[in-house]
Amino acid sequence: MPTYGGKEVPLYLQVLAALFFVEQKQGWSGIVPRMPTQYQIREPLRRAIEFYLKLDVMERARKRAELQQGLSVLRTEYAELRGALDSAAHLANARVTATNEFGTSAFYRNPLFGIDPDSIDAGEVLTLYQQTDWETLNEGVQRLQLSIRSLAEAQRAPIIGPDGEVLNGELRQDRGRLREITTELQALDDAANMLDMQRGTLERRLRLLKQEQRRYKDIRSLESLGAEFSQHAIAHHDCPTCQQSLDGTEIMSGAPILSTTESSALVDQQVQTITTVIDDAERSTRTNEAACGSLEREAGEIRSRIRAIQADLEGEAPGVSVAQLQKRILEEARLQELLRLRDNAQGTINELIDTHKRAIQVKAQLDDLGDGEFTAKDTRKFNTWQQHLRRLLASYQFTVFAPTEVGIDSQTMRPVHGQSDLVLQLYIVIFMSGTRLVAGNGWCVIAADGGVASRTSRVGGPCRAGAGRRR
Repeated sequence: MPTYGGKEVPLYLQVLAALFFVEQKQGWSGIVPRMPTQYQIREPLRRAIEFYLKLDVMERARKRAELQQGLSVLRTEYAELRGALDSAAHLANARVTATNEFGTSAFYRNPLFGIDPDSIDAGEVLTLYQQTDWETLNEGVQRLQLSIRSLAEAQRAPIIGPDGEVLNGELRQDRGRLREITTELQALDDAANMLDMQRGTLERRLRLLKQEQRRYKDIRSLESLGAEFSQHAIAHHDCPTCQQSLDGTEIMSGAPILSTTESSALVDQQVQTITTVIDDAERSTRTNEAACGSLEREAGEIRSRIRAIQADLEGEAPGVSVAQLQKRILEEARLQELLRLRDNAQGTINELIDTHKRAIQVKAQLDDLGDGEFTAKDTRKFNTWQQHLRRLLASYQFTVFAPTEVGIDSQTMRPVHGQSDLVLQLYIVIFMSGTRLVAGNGWCVIAADGGVASRTSRVGGPCRAGAGRRR
């Protein structure tokens, strides 16, 4: 059986025994038997009943837990691979094309990166910031290869007289581009500062919302136990979560007041919205960082080229242009860096594709299991069990509710009346034998009816005196 810690443990006999034996000290405190909790089994009452009635839903629940655990492992593996790919791209001032988040419906429905898995090329997935636009890694590699080839084939005449005007033109062009880069870097820096401020504000708001979310959960737990905390707080015009007074706040006349459940749902939606906005801000920050890195790299190359051109103009004319030689060296170094990035990223992307395919397969198996509802065979067993309970209540002359109005919740396996749990102190001990339910031999049934305790004899003999004192 799955535990709360994600492990699996046997369905111990102590859990099953709670269905057949009543611990005399506290076991008569309610209808539902007291189940041992030290094994950390999820929903032990439901698991025990499913096992005894041999319901198919139990095996499906176990299989579902295995598949969900498998998805959790794949989620971690996918996050590690994607993080490694983003880190490698960041070092080269590149970025990775955005994909759907793991676990969303679009993630399982659409191909990874929006490309056929059999033709995903790392050079098309990674992008570079080139001046004012983004280009794919393959386009950047081709651009550098063409530039290097043209520089290698260029023949330069000695710089004499009017020939220096060519270098002066290049010098003016490089200085103009350097000024543009400085302006763009300043704008990106301002945008990054604004994003940091907004993200800090959103993170503080998210922490407060999560605190409020926990408070609402506590309030709902108290209300489920019968507390009237929130109604009392609202009646005194105080906030049910932080206890601060609501006097002086803007209140729409006649506006409906949300219940605790509705308020909790509203807070959950706000947490989800702000989390999404923070994720968008982080993606924008990474994009800005990639653009800044690319511009700073280009600025460094331009400064080196300016120094080389000035050396050509101020010194004697060499046989080879220092500026062109410097440019070629920088572009060859950049080309080798991009080629290494593409080769390494291709391996990581192939692993991401494999993880994506396995996640789709596991999700398909999980969907095939359905939503945990009973099969037709399970439904017949469950209805038979429920009918026997009603017959026993009728035979014991139980009159607090009509026996036909009492049922068993298929999710919690607890007796219910309408939509509410049956919380009366109704002491019934039943033994299940095969497919037949009979009254416990030697025990009595005591039901609270209008504040007066009534007692019926056991099936097959008089009621024990000891049990009669348990009213």
